[in-house]
Formats: sequence, structure tokens, C-alpha cells
Amino acid sequence: SAKMVRVQTVNTDKLQQMELLGRFLTNHKVPLPLAERVRRQVRERSNVKMPLTIDDLPSLKQLPLALRQELSCSIFGKTLLSHTVFYLWCLCDDSALEDLSFRALELEVFTRNDDVFVARQEAKKTFYVRSGRLQYTKEVETEVKAGSDNREVHESRSLADKPTKISVNAKDWASMIAIWCTWHYVGRLHALDTADLVSIDV
Repeated sequence: SAKMVRVQTVNTDKLQQMELLGRFLTNHKVPLPLAERVRRQVRERSNVKMPLTIDDLPSLKQLPLALRQELSCSIFGKTLLSHTVFYLWCLCDDSALEDLSFRALELEVFTRNDDVFVARQEAKKTFYVRSGRLQYTKEVETEVKAGSDNREVHESRSLADKPTKISVNAKDWASMIAIWCTWHYVGRLHALDTADLVSIDV
């Protein structure tokens, strides 16, 4: 049947990818323990059924611009309107919802143990969790002090001994501060299982 043919094709593609991976690791003389960890991760991730994102469907890029904008608004509109800041913005500007949905938002999928962001990385996105479970661990504490010339001096110190851990779940927002100022993350956000996020470029 057609379904059997599709399954066989998928399995053949997976075997070819594993064979190419083996050649790559051998050619670059990757140590055996590390190579085995890489193979194990690739095998695990290839068996995870990931939600589709827009990037998985190149055919959508062939649609007329107006239709793509309408589609983006349909996918992302509720996410934006769920936050008071974006809701008020869209009330003030009729075109804001469609413009933001089309230009600044995208779907991102993370599997178990993937990092969404890490401490000291520059924050260039804000995130909304559509589904899945994540954990945020605050690893750095920043303190603002007055320098000798009365200018602000930002000092940071590691919280390795006593990190703060927070659960991040569906309908939660992460890194909203990046909308308002230049920011570097002070912690790590990682997926506890497959997580479907909407990211907003800031």
C-alpha cells in the first residue's frame, strides 16, 4: 500500500542519515565516547514526532503575499492578543497584528534537554509557550552600582551554588524584558519534553 511505501522510504532515509553521520564522525576523528553520544541523540531525536513549522512547508512561500500575511495572522494572532502589551498595541494600530504576525513571529520546536537560551547570551527574542514543559534556572545575578565617576556599573556573579529554578508551562511567556531594553539572559531555559514555542524577534 501507499502507507507501507512511505514507511519504507522514511526508514531508508534514516539509515542513510545514520550512515552519513558515521562517515562524518570517522572522517573528523571524533573520539568514540563522544561519537556514541552523538549517534544516540540523533537516533532519539529522529524518533520524536515533531510538530510542523512553517519552515517545513516550502510550498507556503509560493503563496501570494496577502494570503501569507492572512495565514500568519490566523496562526499567531491569538498568541499576540493574549498578552496585555500586544493587545493594547493592536488596539492603537489596526495594522500591528498582521504586521507583527507576519514579520516578527515564528514557530520553534524544542525536544527534551534542548536549550532555548542560556545565561549571558544576548536576548533577541521573546517566547510564548504553546505546549510542553520547560524549566528556567537563574544562574547569574546582576547588580547595578555607582562607579567612581557616578556612572552605572553592572556587576554579575554566578549563582552556581544556589540556582533558582522555575517551571515554565503552556501559556507562559519568557524573556518579556527583551522587548523593553537591551538584555543578556541571566539564566538557562531548557525543555523537559517536546515544547512548541512561538518566538518574537525584538
